[in-house]
Parts: sequence; C-alpha cells; structure tokens
Amino acid sequence: MKKTYERIVETRDTAEHINSGDVVWIGGTEGTAADFLAALVQRRDELENVTLLVVTDDKPNASLDTLRHCGGFRVLSFYKDAITESYRESNNSERYEFVTSPAVKAIGLVCRHYNVNTMVLPVCQPGRENRFAVSAAQALSAEIVSSCPTVTKRIALVDYKLKATGTSLPMDSFDVIGLNGDFKTRDIFDNSQETKPAAEAAA
Repeated sequence: MKKTYERIVETRDTAEHINSGDVVWIGGTEGTAADFLAALVQRRDELENVTLLVVTDDKPNASLDTLRHCGGFRVLSFYKDAITESYRESNNSERYEFVTSPAVKAIGLVCRHYNVNTMVLPVCQPGRENRFAVSAAQALSAEIVSSCPTVTKRIALVDYKLKATGTSLPMDSFDVIGLNGDFKTRDIFDNSQETKPAAEAAA
C-alpha cells in the first residue's frame, strides 16, 4: 500500500484509474461522485466494456444519463436494475436470495454476480486519526463491496459537504484518494501519522 500522501489526486483524476473491462460500484451520484462521473464522460471514447453499478439518488445526473447511452458503458441503477437483471440472466434463480428489508443486504449478491473489481465511495474529509467519517449505511456497504474477492481497486472521494458521523473507515482502506481543486485538506494528509519519518522508516 502506498503512503497516504502518494495516493492523493484531484477528484477528476480518479477517473484515470478506471480501465476498459472494469466493473465499478459507485456509492452515490451527488457531490464528488458527480465530478467523478463527469470525468468518466470525458473518457467515454477511450474506454470499452465498462460496467457501472450505481447507487442513485432522487436527482437526475446528466453525466450518468450520457454514459447510459455510450456504447462502451453499461449502467445499472443498483437497487433496481442490477438486481432484476442479475435474476434474469441466471440459469439458476435459486442462487439468488432476494430481501425485502434493507436493500444494502443485496450488495454482496449483485457485486459477486458482476465480478466488481473497483469500489468508489464518497467520504467525509479526514480527521487527524487517519480515518474518513461515513454513514453507517456507507460503512456497511463499503465492507460488503470491499470484501468481494474480485475487488482490487478502492477509491475514496472526499466530499466536504457530507456530514461527519460516528462511523469511520481508515484511510489505508483505499488505494486512491480524490480531493477537489485546491486540496484544502492536504495539510491533514501530509501531517498524518503514516507520513512521519519514523513510520516511513518502518515501511
């Protein structure tokens, strides 16, 4: 795992870590996630066979709508389309366990069916304890997605508008950390424990 400060990029540059053939789970479409999707739109002519499993909200997203109509992208709204299509494509419907309470329980089912290899998660800005605050639902879904055996890339999108909660995830859970524009929390990363000389010497 790279040191934290070596993994920081601008949010729009996190899309550079998506490759043709990737299956990407995106935990939201607002804020920094919208910036990530907009950056994917800019790469639509160079990427092929990319599947996006997206946790959509109630607001329309122009970038997502554009990607839905790009030949190189397949977009599935997580809580409806992906589960329905997974069931339809299966030769053995008994393989799937459908639930009627918290939809988050179906995440593992869908991610394994599509062989998700990349997780993209909006998170609150970090604290000095080297952790990102997230909602309880985000933490649970991140744990489920991240534990899928096919997942090899984990991308955090720092969203300054998200409200911090009591639940958090360690920075080291992510391979890439996306920050907006002026890197206004860069000092937190540069002063984090793992960047101190003693920690670097031990790495």
